[in-house]
Amino acid sequence: MCWNDFVRVDFSSADLSRADLRAAMFDPVSFAGADLSVADLRRSDSAQCDFTDAKMAAARLTVAAGRVLELSSAQRDSIAWQDDEGPEPAGG
Repeated sequence: MCWNDFVRVDFSSADLSRADLRAAMFDPVSFAGADLSVADLRRSDSAQCDFTDAKMAAARLTVAAGRVLELSSAQRDSIAWQDDEGPEPAGG
């Protein structure tokens, strides 16, 4: 799912666990109740998204990206925070 633009998509309650979502653009997208466990969201733009009740266990996000996302304390505690964006995914 890398390098895609998702515009007004509803991923509510979807199982996106272990999904590679790097370098994707989400504008605006609902992840409400979705399972994003172990998903990789580095290099993505998800500032306009709804993460209400999304499972974020070990999801990979950068500290910088996390500053602009509306996440619960429990979600923030479960994320595998990264200091950098890591390598670009193939196909860009």
